Amino acid sequence: MNKSFYLLWISNSLGRLASSLYMMTLTIVIYHITKSGTFASLVTLTHVIAKFLSSFFMPVITDRYPLKAILRVSLFGQSCLLFMIIHLFYFNDIHYFLLSIILYSAIFSIGFLDGWTNPARNSLTPKIVQKEKLARANSLMSTTDQSLALLGWSLGGVAVVHLGSVKVLFFTLTLYILSALSTTLISEKFHGKSKSKPNWDLIKVGWLILYKNVNLRIITLMDIIEGIAGGIWIGGITLVFVKEVLV
Repeated sequence: MNKSFYLLWISNSLGRLASSLYMMTLTIVIYHITKSGTFASLVTLTHVIAKFLSSFFMPVITDRYPLKAILRVSLFGQSCLLFMIIHLFYFNDIHYFLLSIILYSAIFSIGFLDGWTNPARNSLTPKIVQKEKLARANSLMSTTDQSLALLGWSLGGVAVVHLGSVKVLFFTLTLYILSALSTTLISEKFHGKSKSKPNWDLIKVGWLILYKNVNLRIITLMDIIEGIAGGIWIGGITLVFVKEVLV
């Protein structure tokens, strides 16, 4: 392993913890505001749909820009949007309808940027890790990713109850910024491939591969179904179940 991989691993770890904390906190906040499990579940669902839509543009931007630059823009962009969400909580006189539109627009935008994060990290790993150590690197990334996601969802609710939503969101913002700063020190060799190629052709190539490869198509369909199901159940409905049935 080298310095660039450990920086990527730190960025991935901080970003994953931040993402799960942010999702849990906003789900709780919106449920308290609206008293609706439907609106609370829309937080994760909106995020998942935005990530899916952003994947259409991934082939274009990876062909034009370095992966670490994509990561940096994605994470700093999410930081700015999260800061805007935190700032909204200090305006007590803002209309409920306008607040909802701004919140869900920000959630969608964060999800859209987050859709570039994992593909960029996954593509960057083979570039900065020796081939014989790639399996070990991927295992470390995956284990840490799932562990911190679980930690964020498990402790997020407890942290909100004891510290308050604004403090947790400020902590999440700090994690996002540190995650973004970690990417600035990663070394990556980049050579643009097909700058003269139309954007639609770049997008179409990936879908053609997906269409021709049956196994890849099945795995992708499984990921889509899992993402949508998770977007509905992990957030609002689970929160309502715990509050109304278990408490």
